[in-house]
This record gives sequence, C-alpha cells and structure tokens, in this order.
Amino acid sequence: MIEREMEDLLWHHTDKLLNEPLKQFRRQARSSVGRSDLVFTDRLGRLLVIEIKRGKLERQAVDQLHDYYGSLKKEFPDQPVEVMAIAHSIPDERKIACDRLNIEAREISEKKFRDVASEVGYVFLSERKKDPVEPDGAPTKGGSQAVTR
Repeated sequence: MIEREMEDLLWHHTDKLLNEPLKQFRRQARSSVGRSDLVFTDRLGRLLVIEIKRGKLERQAVDQLHDYYGSLKKEFPDQPVEVMAIAHSIPDERKIACDRLNIEAREISEKKFRDVASEVGYVFLSERKKDPVEPDGAPTKGGSQAVTR
C-alpha cells in the first residue's frame, strides 16, 4: 500500500475511514507552498485540508499543514479552515504538538485501510504482480487497475 492508494480510499470513502461524510473540494492542489493531499468541505461549510502519511507521522508533516492552512486562508480569507494529519502511527510528542497547533492528528491503521478496501472492492495495484507480457511486449488480456465500487 502506498500513500496514493490511501489517498484514493480516503477521497472516496471518508464516511468509512473518518466516520463523517465530507464533500470533495480539491485533490493534490498546487499552491505556492506545495501540493496538499486532500481538501474537503464539511457539513458546516468549513474547509478541511488533510495530509496523509504512510507509516509514522514525521515532523515535517506539521510544517506542511501550516503552509497549506496559510495558502487556503489566503485564497479563502472568510472561510474557516481546519487541518488534519492522518498516519498509521503518530508518536505521542507529535500528538501533543499537533493538539497545541490545532491540527487534528488521527491514526488510521493499515488494517483499517485494508478492511475498507476489501469492503468497497478497491485493489492495491502497488501490491499486484506485473501482468504477464506477450512475446511482442504487449500486455496480455485482463490487465489490472484500481477499482472502487
């Protein structure tokens, strides 16, 4: 499982992973400070920018979220903006720092992502073996691709 696949699942299934239906707003949006993974609007109309990290939430993710917050506030000064970091694990000191900086830090286990993927029929292409190739170099029938229901 790679971050892009975690992002795919979250983009399409916030209700299953965050227990809240969110409206898609932007994905991998470029700004002067970089690309935010996902931006949603919640039921109250607030923007929610989410940074996803596979494995442990590293220190630089906190700085990234500050930049994405600033970028969205610059573009939408009158709209409330919330920030969230999602990772498989978040060290205690990082949880404390995120709390102090008004960043919601959520651990979502790899198992949870896999359970949701299984439930919705999503295939992790990063874990599939390469499709067999015909002698002329063309892929054989039945090529794979990520699927969501």
